[in-house]
Amino acid sequence: SFVRKGDTVIDVGAERGWCTLHLAQIVGHTGQVFAFEPFAPNRAALERNLAANDYAHVSVLDHAVGATEEDVYFEAPDAVASTHRRLGGGLPNTGLGRVRSTPSERANRVTQTTLDAFWLERGRPRVRLFKVDIEGGELSCLTGARALIEAERPIIVVEFNRSTGSTHALLQHLEDRGYEVLFRD
Repeated sequence: SFVRKGDTVIDVGAERGWCTLHLAQIVGHTGQVFAFEPFAPNRAALERNLAANDYAHVSVLDHAVGATEEDVYFEAPDAVASTHRRLGGGLPNTGLGRVRSTPSERANRVTQTTLDAFWLERGRPRVRLFKVDIEGGELSCLTGARALIEAERPIIVVEFNRSTGSTHALLQHLEDRGYEVLFRD
């Protein structure tokens, strides 16, 4: 396993907690999981799932994560548009929200942080792995994690979102930092 008991891991775009729960189980109560989820309904479901599993070693944060620290607008997923991607049990995929720099009818103002700022505020914990799945904002997130990546060399699990056209730039960003990409599709 890439992650072991006692490790510190970060889940950016935690949604309802599928990855967060697995990571929490692996690192155990001696480890720490930080889960970022700016969409309130997903965050509430994540917190219920964590409570049901007695995972007090998981910290849930309501921030968006990107390249800069600023207030941004999180646009909630459109239930009608998201029906083409369904999760098990026929639930709409509520992970299709996105961060915008300008307001819209469906967008709520949220605070965006960087992984570097978060990592420094927490006293530079040894981060073994971070996962990023934020619907096209992955490169922005990695850009805001330069110091963390350089100092810790964590394992990075990242979604490549073809719809944003950023796949090449994301691959290049990782390779420029000495990462070997283990899976391409």
